[in-house]
Amino acid sequence: MNTSTSGPASDTSIDVPASWVRTTCLLLSTIALGVAVYLYSTSLAESGRPLGCGENSGCAEVLTSRWSQVFGIPVSIPAALVYGGVLATLAGFSFASVSQRSALWLAVTTLGIVLIMSAAWFVGLQVFHLEAICPWCMTEHGLGCAVGVLLLGSAIKNVGTKKIALPTMLASIMLVGLVGAQYFGEFSGPEAERMAAGENDSIEGEGDLRKIVLLDGKFQVTPSKVPVIGDPNSENVIVVLADYCCPHCRATHNYLLSGMEKYPDQFAVVMLPMPLNSDCNPHWGETKKRFLDSCKLARLALGVWKVEPEKFLEFDKWLFETKTPRPIAEATAKAKQMVDAANLESVLASDISIDELIEKNVNAYADSGAERIPVLLSPGFSSIVGRPGSEEELHEILVRDFNLKP
Repeated sequence: MNTSTSGPASDTSIDVPASWVRTTCLLLSTIALGVAVYLYSTSLAESGRPLGCGENSGCAEVLTSRWSQVFGIPVSIPAALVYGGVLATLAGFSFASVSQRSALWLAVTTLGIVLIMSAAWFVGLQVFHLEAICPWCMTEHGLGCAVGVLLLGSAIKNVGTKKIALPTMLASIMLVGLVGAQYFGEFSGPEAERMAAGENDSIEGEGDLRKIVLLDGKFQVTPSKVPVIGDPNSENVIVVLADYCCPHCRATHNYLLSGMEKYPDQFAVVMLPMPLNSDCNPHWGETKKRFLDSCKLARLALGVWKVEPEKFLEFDKWLFETKTPRPIAEATAKAKQMVDAANLESVLASDISIDELIEKNVNAYADSGAERIPVLLSPGFSSIVGRPGSEEELHEILVRDFNLKP
């Protein structure tokens, strides 16, 4: 009897995954497609973040990184296309002819390998490069990897390893194209918000008498009494409200320091710790896991400044070096290596001005009306709220607003 006539594929066909494999992959791919569509929908929303992901969480760090996009569009779109392709090819086996099965097998096996490779790529980026985790993304990658393993395992069982060479090559080409597009393609970075400067903001005086008035007089900063990077008597002074556990603060901090190197002696930075932790910030709600040590790190940085002001910049840069927050035990040990340990312990235990300064900073943040950090303030300067899209973008703003010269 001729078995090559067209008709529905049977589960015993060499090119058709077993019924349970198809059913399981259809279910998992549908869930993964739902997650991908949800992530894309959140990118269009005002916050741009899925449920459970705060503004300065590791989730936000992942979803605002270059690796969250392909040619400027959310990577969830090509992910949804891949899951849609898996669903279509698996469904196609139910009514495919013998002549069509080979093409469907090649397509679904290639997509399965793509899912495994892309899961390894994106999980590796989060764990080793970004050092930040997006639970929604990891869920999607886990589902995709499970689908890929089932499809690849079924293919190897049915046809052996030799026939896997072609779909592996095709999948590799697709992954290389994805990585290249992410690295070299257009990237739409996070956008910082600009807020109008207060009409009564000013900067006046020199030395110990210098005073900076911000937020329409609600916030006054005396450079001689707070940590300053650069010349406190500079014509241009930027007051920064930031958290040492905040990834966007870390990036903006680096942008500012590189700007000070590029435009030397033209502006100074006042670094004011503003923890996103309800233990020392009554204006903040739930404290995310990433920010559990925010208050302690803020106090420690101010303690180093109190003991040896000239050591502050070194410690401040060290706190922001890593992509994840420094553990408080490690930070404390580092601080005691940099300054006299006994003096530091004494200052942290008895100097109430540290807690008073933090209280002043968190109140200023509340008065600013900002809903995210960092916040960059300066008299006559439209405040920057949030992380600028890039180092170049921030430098362009500073050059334009402060008339900086190379």
